[in-house]
Amino acid sequence: MKEKRSKKESNKEEAKEETEVDSVLALEKKEKSSLRKDIKIDWAAFIRYYNDSLKRYGSVIPRIEWLSKGKKSRVQALVNRWESKKVMLVAIEKMMQSDFLNGRIKGHYFLGSFHWLTESDDHFEKVLNGYYDNPPATELTPDEQRQLEQERYRQQQDARRAEARRIEEEEREQQRLRREREREEWERHKPTTDDLKRILGDNWLLD
Repeated sequence: MKEKRSKKESNKEEAKEETEVDSVLALEKKEKSSLRKDIKIDWAAFIRYYNDSLKRYGSVIPRIEWLSKGKKSRVQALVNRWESKKVMLVAIEKMMQSDFLNGRIKGHYFLGSFHWLTESDDHFEKVLNGYYDNPPATELTPDEQRQLEQERYRQQQDARRAEARRIEEEEREQQRLRREREREEWERHKPTTDDLKRILGDNWLLD
């Protein structure tokens, strides 16, 4: 009986020692995690890269002008987790190229955003792992190729006309503002009756 009790007490001591070891290891892991430095991010360059990617891929996803403290923390956490800034850049470019995330799929309109991309690990990982990538292009028939080229040409012409209209409207607006400034300048400096008398003397009323 005494031997059984001694064995039971020995098991309890071993279990207690294991628990203490686990606690020490957990504490060491926590301390190491807290000592890990954040991967440095140049936020101005990051925002510039994001917006430049929009232009590069012709994406209609909204631009970002600034990032809140909370959003920066979220991006920092993703970068730290993957231990690389490159994964963020890859995910951004994949989102820009995705027809689905740019609202180009007929009957399934959805428009991605930077907030959507970074708000959850699930969204970020799906984009990064190619879940929203476009399917491989199928070989077009000559007629389809010709139609595609015609459509691209039409879009280019529409874009050129829209740009020409924008420039023309800007020029008209600048001319209007210039005339207004000239009129205001004339109103401020036009000669008064006293000025005319002083300049022309008694003949100021003569034709």
